[in-house]
Amino acid sequence: MLSFIVIEHAQLDCYIARKVIVREHPASPVKFFDTIAAAVMSMSEANGSGNTPDIVLLDLMMPDGSGFHFLEVFEKLETKKREQYFIVVLTSSLNKGELSRLRGNPHVRMVLDKPMTVKKIQTVIEALHLER
Repeated sequence: MLSFIVIEHAQLDCYIARKVIVREHPASPVKFFDTIAAAVMSMSEANGSGNTPDIVLLDLMMPDGSGFHFLEVFEKLETKKREQYFIVVLTSSLNKGELSRLRGNPHVRMVLDKPMTVKKIQTVIEALHLER
């Protein structure tokens, strides 16, 4: 079963993500975190729930650090933990340097423009299934 983790501080973007996920996968659990610290703590304590990794929708700009900071902390998790997650960065940034840096990160599977849409979540799920 698919499960989702949304790391996002903006309430509107959380609302949109919830609506899109529930529309496409109503039975899928969704966890929301409004700080990087809370998300990383939860992810480091997780035991893994099956064959399919959790889809992580990561906002690039968070109040307690950037998505780059999250990726640096994520890199320090055990390999077994990191393999439990399929990270998708959501951004409204047009900075080519940032986008290139994200696409070059081995833990980032996709970089998508905000806001989340049904078509984008379908693309994420297709990419996850192709990678398995």
